[in-house]
Amino acid sequence: MKNLPKVLFIHHCRHSGGASRSLLNFLNSIKEDIDILLLIPKGQLEKTLKKENLNFLSILGLTQFDNSEVGHYKGKRWLILIREFSFLFASIFSVFKLRKYKFSAIHVNEMSLIIVAIFFKIFFSSPILMHVRTVQNQRKNLRSSIFSFFLNKYVDQIICIDQTVLRSLSIYNLKVPTEIIRNSHVIENSNYDLENSFKNKTTRVAMVSNFITYKGIFDFYEASLFLIKNKKLKNIEFHIFGDNYRNMESMKGRFFQFFGFQRNIKLDLIKRINQDSMKSHFLLKGHAENLDQVYKNIDILCFPSHLNAVGRPVIEASLYKIPSIVSLRDIEENDYIVNKITGIIVKEKDYLHLSKAIQELHENKEKRIEMGISAFTHFQKNFSHMMNSQKFLNILRLYC
Repeated sequence: MKNLPKVLFIHHCRHSGGASRSLLNFLNSIKEDIDILLLIPKGQLEKTLKKENLNFLSILGLTQFDNSEVGHYKGKRWLILIREFSFLFASIFSVFKLRKYKFSAIHVNEMSLIIVAIFFKIFFSSPILMHVRTVQNQRKNLRSSIFSFFLNKYVDQIICIDQTVLRSLSIYNLKVPTEIIRNSHVIENSNYDLENSFKNKTTRVAMVSNFITYKGIFDFYEASLFLIKNKKLKNIEFHIFGDNYRNMESMKGRFFQFFGFQRNIKLDLIKRINQDSMKSHFLLKGHAENLDQVYKNIDILCFPSHLNAVGRPVIEASLYKIPSIVSLRDIEENDYIVNKITGIIVKEKDYLHLSKAIQELHENKEKRIEMGISAFTHFQKNFSHMMNSQKFLNILRLYC
């Protein structure tokens, strides 16, 4: 039997969102070449990992320190560190729980796990490969200096998901090797019949996202409201596949609402939908277990986030020849979407610009078909799981 290198993958998220789907897809494409063990926080993801037959250790939580553009601490957000400090013991405990293993490398799936990465580097002395999935805060301050010191001292390799994320790392003056490995997706059905999506008269415009304000949920709603009430568009529906990020009725959910860290977006949306008489136009579809069925039954994907980044649903949609409308600050340049070719890039936090793009694709089915085919071609060239997994394995061989 082949002696495979043992690699620990430390993942920050307890939910089966975009970052988790990207990691799982990636792991499934390399599991024949390495011996995989995951360290994750307890939560929804455990069920998915069991289904995927992947070995994992789940603990109460992993300490994070976020210096991303959206998540960096300011004002009341500093209180979130109370939660992060509460996970310190669990993070340290996980080191001792795994002490019997010898890891060829340790992959850390987000930069916010820098403190955990330091613990594991000191204890195991294994190479640390750090994935960076979020655009970093560009303020030069004590935090950026601390991050710069820790990254250069404890991290051996940095992997970015795109050029935008890579450029944002210049704030840290890195001496660490960096590489871009784009998010990818395993092609299970490349023969999807595009024509099927035009047999129905109704255009289905969708978001696939948990209910988080910075994902642009309310921009999407305002755009739909404007198109239905002001532009009087016919034969169009708006769907959201997702739910609140956490149980807002739990003690923890109420705590975060009380201090203003989170809002019950689902409840707020339901109130607006009822108030604006949009129930037959704007549909909350809940968390989708079968994304294959979701993408086979929508016509346009929207990703109107405030992150200046392109999310995983855009990649998934391109596999089904579905064009995407994405909000970005850098309108003409992105790895994942080619403006006016594979989809449309609109301004962040601008529901009127978003509504204009939706109307354009709703009224021009030929353009929708053309963009969808271009999106699929772009997917094949840039997001092949074979190409990206080989890139990772080549990096791994440098350290094993």
